[in-house]
Amino acid sequence: KNPNELPEYVVYGEICTVAKGEDAGDVTTGNPSGDDPGTEQESTKRPSISYIRQVTAIDPAWLRDLAKGTPQCSVSAPLEHPMPRFSKEKDCVQCVAYPMYGPRKWRLPMQWTPYPHDEGTVNSFSKRGAWFARLLLEGKVFECFDFKEKYRYLLAIPPAYATRKPHDIRVANLLKDLYAVSCMNENGDGEEHDKTCHSAIALVNVWKVSKNYLRKSISAWVQKEHREEFEQKIWEEIIFSVLTLYIR
Repeated sequence: KNPNELPEYVVYGEICTVAKGEDAGDVTTGNPSGDDPGTEQESTKRPSISYIRQVTAIDPAWLRDLAKGTPQCSVSAPLEHPMPRFSKEKDCVQCVAYPMYGPRKWRLPMQWTPYPHDEGTVNSFSKRGAWFARLLLEGKVFECFDFKEKYRYLLAIPPAYATRKPHDIRVANLLKDLYAVSCMNENGDGEEHDKTCHSAIALVNVWKVSKNYLRKSISAWVQKEHREEFEQKIWEEIIFSVLTLYIR
């Protein structure tokens, strides 16, 4: 049979070996992992045929879903292409990566997955934070927050700088503000806790308390001749639109 027609992934119960010429029911059961050769019978020296029993074809995506959060499943580093995106449904930055299954790290088909937490700090570069900043300025987090098209004329540097020029002082200050923020918790009881603002709901929770959050750091991206217009008019319009959408 054409091997291209066989399923790519299967699960099975056991590996069996039968000597050529013997009845198919007279088999020796081997260890599927091959780690314990002592379990195989050594008396038969004739050529043999091995096959597997209790075989079921599976969708490889099931392996990641079932093994998620266990030592059986890990995820590769984010791929550069396609570029990360913001998922409004999951409220997070997502990237494409390869799930790695089992102790031998079998590579499963690539999937969209939440961008991993990296080691960024207040004073160091966070890749996840950089992508969130870029997608925020491109209008992917909030449609009214679109500096890629609607407010493109305002900017001195494009949103893509957030991922391409992480050491630019304007980029660094924005990433710092997104990382080091004391956010009000969602219960609205006034208790504060430190967390990164890398999601829409996290930003909204801060803007409920302080509408000036990020105003200064984003204003630094705006051309000098437009800063007064941005700070006194456009910023207020943007925040009003966001809060109106989320506070009903």
